[in-house]
Amino acid sequence: MTLRFPLLAGLAVVISACASAGGTSRLKGCALTKTDSVYLKGGAVYRDCAVDQRVQAVDRSIHPDFRPDVSMSFRDACYSAEIEFVVDESGTPDVEDARVVHSNSPAFASAAIQAIARWRYRPAMLNGAAVRQITTENLVWGPWSSRCPPGRHRGRRCGRRSARTDVP
Repeated sequence: MTLRFPLLAGLAVVISACASAGGTSRLKGCALTKTDSVYLKGGAVYRDCAVDQRVQAVDRSIHPDFRPDVSMSFRDACYSAEIEFVVDESGTPDVEDARVVHSNSPAFASAAIQAIARWRYRPAMLNGAAVRQITTENLVWGPWSSRCPPGRHRGRRCGRRSARTDVP
């Protein structure tokens, strides 16, 4: 019985030390990169791995105002864009410095950024306060309902999506 208490106390110290070390390494892998520096002009900004609660989309009802190339070769094309931007403390996307991570159509990427500017989010939280967070949205547009048909896309990432942007 007397040996049990020191053993449990020692185990608690080891678990506590490992848990705090894990938190530190998580934040090290979450550091801002050189390309993130453009987002700092609006104030402190965090990656999703550095906040307690990530941004959450509240309203994505605005779709990109995009009219594809109507030539025969692209009439059934699938368009995609991966856009990185900051959501501010009020849940408003700050797309002034939005970055196109990948897109197979500059016109679709531009339309996607304009649509994202009108979306609304629940802001990220850190220690109980709303903070600015860098986030990414993947948008896809294709004339064949919600998914582009296999083999009919202009970009290799057309099948991946996180935001529905089906435009009739």
